[in-house]
Amino acid sequence: MKELVMEKILNKINKLLKLSESPNIEEATAAYEKAHKLLRDYNLHIEDIKEKPEIISEIVDEGKRERGWKSLLLNSIAEANYCSFITSKRRGNFLNDSYFKNTIYGREENIATTRVMYEYLCEAVERVTKDARKIDKRFNINSFKIGVVENLRERLLNVEECAALVPVSKEAKDKMIEENPNIKEVSINFSDERSIILGNLAGNKISLNKQVDTKTVVRGEIA
Repeated sequence: MKELVMEKILNKINKLLKLSESPNIEEATAAYEKAHKLLRDYNLHIEDIKEKPEIISEIVDEGKRERGWKSLLLNSIAEANYCSFITSKRRGNFLNDSYFKNTIYGREENIATTRVMYEYLCEAVERVTKDARKIDKRFNINSFKIGVVENLRERLLNVEECAALVPVSKEAKDKMIEENPNIKEVSINFSDERSIILGNLAGNKISLNKQVDTKTVVRGEIA
């Protein structure tokens, strides 16, 4: 009887995670939050879910000019959604030969959720930056955006609110390392501490779900 009840709970969580890939932001975030609540209520980890589709990879962002704050944001969202993030760079002899590619490893539904949240939060970061610029034109835009993203990361990765969750899927990380054995960690640089602080404060204007809190240095991985 107990096993039957648990199976029903796991099935419900799976359905909610699937629904969280909806293109409708409100519907996706509501389903995502409900799934996390069930995981917390029953002290489950994402790895406890029986339906485990294969780990896949998907390019979420690519182009000739990488924006450090976007990579930092994508890395944070991926981690909160049990995915792993890697950025690959190719530098040519000329500026227009340079190329970057940001790839996510994880289950299909988790990658879909990551993509939806990434698109929404990129727009939100641009919006608060534009609003702040109307009042104060003296801050460094790149550092300001990094400050906003650091605020979002801290709230996305709030361990106290989601103590039962595993922020990054081990399977996703293992798959990423298997396909990219020579990866190394890199950190994001910023040039203006004042702008970082202003951005961090502005980040409070962006609405978020309850997700996973960390005080560690933000790092991504690079091939």
